[in-house]
Amino acid sequence: ARLHSKGIVYCDISPNNVFFAKGNNFSNVWLIDCDNLKFSNELKKGIYTPGYGAPEIVNQISDNTIFSDCYSFAVLAFRVLTAKNPFEISYNESSSSGGWDASTKSKKDAYLESIGDWIVESDPAIKDKYLKHLMSKDLFELFDATFNSKGRMNPNTRPSMLKWYEELKRS
Repeated sequence: ARLHSKGIVYCDISPNNVFFAKGNNFSNVWLIDCDNLKFSNELKKGIYTPGYGAPEIVNQISDNTIFSDCYSFAVLAFRVLTAKNPFEISYNESSSSGGWDASTKSKKDAYLESIGDWIVESDPAIKDKYLKHLMSKDLFELFDATFNSKGRMNPNTRPSMLKWYEELKRS
């Protein structure tokens, strides 16, 4: 949220680029690999870690933006909280590399073909059976706004990092 407030895009939010301190003080979090930072008005080739890239980055439709950062953060947060990928069809199946972002096509039609449903769209019962025990209703709504078809297709509708910060601080 602080980087975005200064007009800076991180470009590669993933578990490989986030460090945190062990212990009771969880406020010590560091972003590493800062050579990918850019100002939001600069054009920079789509940078992402497989499995964490926003659909528009994976499919080479746009450069990295604050909206793609928010998407990558949401994937990371979801995986930390649930130990699952937000686009797996079933919690009983193991993760595979053939998810929605496995496509290497770069045209807009490929983008539309490559995005799958997020797990709640595939199986709405997952929310009540599983997710409600792991997160607040408000936190779930942030994930839903990011991963539902509107959030995947329209990056500017995704919740901001400030909204994520406020809700995670409250939770």
